[in-house]
Amino acid sequence: MIFSELFWKIFPVITGVAGYVGGIFSDSIKEWIVRRRLRKALYIELGWMYSRLAFLEKTYRREPLEESSFPTSLVVIANILISLRFDCFESAKKEPMKFMLLKDFSEIEDAYQGLTSLKIVKGYNRNLDGYTHLKDVLVALDRFVREKKLDRKLLMQINEPEFKTYIRNL
Repeated sequence: MIFSELFWKIFPVITGVAGYVGGIFSDSIKEWIVRRRLRKALYIELGWMYSRLAFLEKTYRREPLEESSFPTSLVVIANILISLRFDCFESAKKEPMKFMLLKDFSEIEDAYQGLTSLKIVKGYNRNLDGYTHLKDVLVALDRFVREKKLDRKLLMQINEPEFKTYIRNL
């Protein structure tokens, strides 16, 4: 009888404490899931752009631009550069507390800044600074992957076999 009375007196306290602790854990888990999804989305977006630029560089390394094909080539290049999208990155920058808690936020930001700078450069040609700038950005991204500053596994979630081979060979 005494135990029963004692139990019903402390039961609300026990459930309150359990609820509070459970709330703390659930908030932590929710934040972890949000950061994990944000990181994955950033890598998918980054990998997509990275694959387009690697394709572009490979194409122009293999087939130097001729004067007669320059206007057509410029249109192709412009279309690829215009297609570069920064939606996930812009969204992440609006929530810096979540973005800055990513373990590799600095490297992700550096990679995106290099890609953003490509949209500014005009007139890509093998003999112009634009091609050199494109090559510099790709070399920096390659170095980030080789030095494991960017997660190779997440970058390879792009469903393009040629790009996966490119990343594996770094």
